Amino acid sequence: MAKPFYAEYVNHMLRHYLRHPNELTGKNEIEFKNWTITKEIVLSKTQEEQALLTDIYSRGTLSVYESVKEVEKEREIPANDIFALINRIAQEIAKARELI
Repeated sequence: MAKPFYAEYVNHMLRHYLRHPNELTGKNEIEFKNWTITKEIVLSKTQEEQALLTDIYSRGTLSVYESVKEVEKEREIPANDIFALINRIAQEIAKARELI
């Protein structure tokens, strides 16, 4: 199944926010909106979901897929459940940014 067109863009937004949650590094209006919306949506999730997302998106140069596979083994959470969470949050962000 092909990824939605917005998937990579939203993954970039998530990676950026989760690596820099306390500092807005955007230099223009678009980056400010991306950071703000991502922050609002991530903070609306449970502490456990936030920790899971942070763990996945803070793993250096690994792809999201590779990070999910590592987290699946470490936390004993099925990869399908992790991907479902990521997809749900990605859709929320994409809707908030009017990408869909």
